[in-house]
This record gives sequence, structure tokens and C-alpha cells, in this order.
Amino acid sequence: MGDSAYGLLGLPTGDEVSLPAGWYQQFQGGRIYWFGPTGGHMVRGGIGDSYVNQGASTGLLGLPTSSEISADGGSYQVFQGGRIYWKDGLGSGTVRGAMLDAYLSMNASSGLLAFPRGGEVAIAGGALQDFEGGRLYWHPNSYAYLVRGAIGATYDAWGGSSGALGFATSNENPTADGTIQSFQNGTIAWKNSGGTVVNVVKGGIGDTFTAMGNSAYGLLGLPTSNEITLPNGWYQQFQGGRIYWSGPTGGHMVRGGIGDSYINQGASTGLLGLPTSSEISADGGSYQVFQGGRIYWKDGLGNATVRGAMLDEYLKLGASSGLLQFPRAGEAAINGGVSQDFEGGRIYWRPNNYAYAVRGAVGATYFAWGASDGALGFPTSDEAPTDDGTIQTFQNGTIAWKNSGGTVVNVVNTGGSKPAAGDEAGYIRWVAGFAQEEQRRYRVPAAVSIAQSIIESGWGQSSLTAVDNNYFGIKCPAYGSPFVSGCTSYSTSEWVNGGYVTIQAGFRSYNSPGDSFLDHGFFLSLGDPSNSANRYYPAFLTTNDRDFVRAIAAAGYATDPTYANKIISIMDRYNLYQYDV
Repeated sequence: MGDSAYGLLGLPTGDEVSLPAGWYQQFQGGRIYWFGPTGGHMVRGGIGDSYVNQGASTGLLGLPTSSEISADGGSYQVFQGGRIYWKDGLGSGTVRGAMLDAYLSMNASSGLLAFPRGGEVAIAGGALQDFEGGRLYWHPNSYAYLVRGAIGATYDAWGGSSGALGFATSNENPTADGTIQSFQNGTIAWKNSGGTVVNVVKGGIGDTFTAMGNSAYGLLGLPTSNEITLPNGWYQQFQGGRIYWSGPTGGHMVRGGIGDSYINQGASTGLLGLPTSSEISADGGSYQVFQGGRIYWKDGLGNATVRGAMLDEYLKLGASSGLLQFPRAGEAAINGGVSQDFEGGRIYWRPNNYAYAVRGAVGATYFAWGASDGALGFPTSDEAPTDDGTIQTFQNGTIAWKNSGGTVVNVVNTGGSKPAAGDEAGYIRWVAGFAQEEQRRYRVPAAVSIAQSIIESGWGQSSLTAVDNNYFGIKCPAYGSPFVSGCTSYSTSEWVNGGYVTIQAGFRSYNSPGDSFLDHGFFLSLGDPSNSANRYYPAFLTTNDRDFVRAIAAAGYATDPTYANKIISIMDRYNLYQYDV
């Protein structure tokens, strides 16, 4: 120190004093402390007075590790347990522990905080320290954070750390329109366009957020609104989602794709109501339970809601862990009801009925038959095991899957209304059951009888058909048929000697369309397909529908020489072969 020692310290006023860790000696203007690991350092002036008042080397600061250092219009001195700063007009201020760590991270007196206005002050739940540029807050098990400027003024107005927001949990962070700072129970954002905005997380929502622990900020981020009142609860918006809370349901987070879907469906005021669980991971995806249903999510499929009768059936079948796996989409309105697609099949529902799943080989056959718009209508049961496979019932028939031979479809026509003129698909579906029953009794292929009825009845619109239920133009007499109810005279065109001529003939009458189809089978087989005396007997020896048609045409079923080709063309065009049993 040379000649400056006497100018700064003056003469010694006592001998060397031994300390538990080192020695010191008192001078007129201060002290010198010495310890092997720290060396010797002078302590004097306002810093020295503050040091002595805090217990000097036996206090929290320990021994000095530097002499006084000039900085930024003031000075400071480093000690084992912290630093003492001094500035004219402010006096001395000790900074130590977490406060010092935060202060140094912000460039100490050269940074935003500048010099301390005093020492650390104990407050409820932690400590604070004032600086020229703001205030540091600290609470146990946390860092110390700076609160300053407009955010600091708003924080103070809200009661500081003892107010609704609690202690700071971050420093200010920039946003697109200003800055934001998080606190234990909310945020304060400062916007260039409109000053400060306070969002407090409190009550049940606050409890939910706190219970999430460290994951809360990772999953949800900071609140971007205050609590919003709902007719049946509350919610609060965060950067990454929402928390909903009500007494009966508790608090639950809604976020991500599930959250987007929930909001698009009206959130808590929609059909789903409030969440009753948070998101649950399952089977390579996730789902969340709401009062009115569930939303499922899977990578590659996205989100889909399952609710009502659909959900009952889905849960019965094991939900995403079962055969149906994850939904591909939400429910869709269809003629007469709704359906919903899943990875492993489809669920159908119609009013005042249960929902049933259709899947696998039975499902593939059902879809090929036009599903609920087809001849079979809606499912009326789930698949049930049989001795040789499974079977599923539908409004108008069954589909059976056999280990020995794939699927077998049986349509039972229920006698519903005949389709309107021009509804070709409706007509085919309507007569399919009649044709299949004819095939079961008389072995006439259903595809053949459907095609013949289309030609002979003009898609069910001819006068003969409309009045007398005659779908095949079969003439009288009845020849012992149990299905004929009478005989009516009509004019008709027939091919004679290379051209059409009009003749008058008697045609069979029936009480129902079903009787007409059964009489058609009786007529072609005369009641027994094995009757070799019957002129159509060769048709029953064929092995495919086209040859069957050629055989009955060759036997004189119709006078038109192109009749067989016309029938075959219709069978091909409408794929009527699918109706054979």
C-alpha cells in the first residue's frame, strides 16, 4: 500500500487480534484483515462500518477477499460470503447468496439494477432487496428474480409478493408486443400498445396448475387471460392450452390437438361439456374424457370425438385397446342414422336403437352390399360366434362368416314400400330378398331372377306389375302353382317370324311381389329342379349364372332371340352375382 496506507488508514490503534480464521488489526481509519487463503485486505469507510456492524469476519460475510474496488460511480468490496456496495447518496448495501447470484448475472452495478439501496429484507415467505433499477425477490428453493419498471409498478400495486400474484418465478422475457414476467400465481405482461395486463391464476384453477408441478409451465406456459366464468364452472387460457375447473369435475388441462378439437366443438358449452380427466396416453395415442363423450387422438389420424351410443358400443368393445382401435373421424350423418369409422371397422346407429360395430370379413361384405343403404339395412346385433365362424344380424338379413368358406349373405325382404320410379339401386335392393328366397327354394340364381324381373317388369313400373304383381310376364294357366291368385288379360308384344307382333294373352296375378318371385322359381322347375321331364331342366345342370340364362332362353323362355344377351348384360352391369346365395 506504500505511502497511501497512512493516508487511508492512519496509525494503528491496537495490536494484532487473532480470529478463528486469520487476524486483523485496527487502525485510525479502518482495519486490515489477513488470512493465508485470502491474503491481506484493508476494510474502511462506509463499507468498513457496514462490515463491522454485520459482525465483521465472524458474521455472514466472513473475511474480505479483495480490497475496495471502484466501479460505476461507487465502489464495492468482495467478502467470502458476499459483497458490500457503496455509493454517495445511497450509502452501503450488502448483497449475498441468491440475491448476489442474480445481481451478478445482470452485470451487478454496471447492469439494469445499478447499486443497492440497502440490504436484504426478510418478508413473508422469502426476502427482497431494493436497487436503483428495481427489486430482487427470493423465496426458498428458488432463484432470485428482478421486478422492475412498469411491470414492477403494477406488481407493487397488486401487493407485491404478499398479493395475489405471489413471488416472481422468472425475469422479464420479450414478447412480440412487449415483455412478460411470470409469478407463482400468474403473469404481468407489458405491451407497447397498451401498458400492463395482469393475469392471475388462483382458486381451483391455481390449485390444478400448482399440482402439475414443473410440467405446468412446460405444457401450458404462461396464462394469457384471467379466469373466465362459465355457466357451470371456470376456465383460464394459457399459452399452450386451457385449464377448466368446476366443483363436480375438478380441474383439468385441455391442450394440443384434443384441445383444438374441443374448442371447435363449442368447448364446455357444446355437447361434450366439461372435461372430467386430463389427457390420458393409451395404445400409441391418447384420449380425454368429457361429460358428454371422449376425444381421441393418434398420430397420422388426428382427433375424433366418440360419444353417445357410439361411445357405449366402442367402450364395450375395448375402446382403443380393442378390435376397433382408434377412430378415423367423428360420427357422420347417413340415411336413417349415423355411422363412425374406426381403424378396425365401423359403428352404425339409428334412432331408438343401439349402436353396433361391423368389421372384418363380415364388414367387407356388408360394405360391398351398400352398407346401411343396401339391401341389408342397419346392423341389429354385434357379431356372434357360431359352430363354424361368426354371424351378424341386420334389419333385412344376416351375414355369416364361415371358417370353411368365407361369407354368406342372406337377405330377408321385410315387405317395405316399393322404390320410386327411376331408383334402380333401390329396386335391386328391394327385390333382392325375394330373389334369394326363390333361390333357396327352387335353385334359380338370385342374379338371374333379379335381371329377368328388371326386363319383364320395366323396373317394377309396368301395368302388369303395378296391378297384378307379375314381375316376369308369366302367362296363364297356373299349372298347379300355389302362388297364383288369378288370371288377367293384357295385350303384349312378342317376336314372331323376325318381328314383333301384338297379341292378347292371359297373365298370372299374385297377391304380393314375393309370390311372383316364388312362382317364377316354381314355373322354371315345375316345383322340383330335378324334374328331368321339365323343359328347363338343363338350366339346373349348369354351373354358372350366364349358362343358366342361356339354357332357359334355348328352352324357349322368351321369343326375343337376344333375350339371353340382354339378361347377361344387366347381371354384369349391376353386378347382380353378389346377391346369389
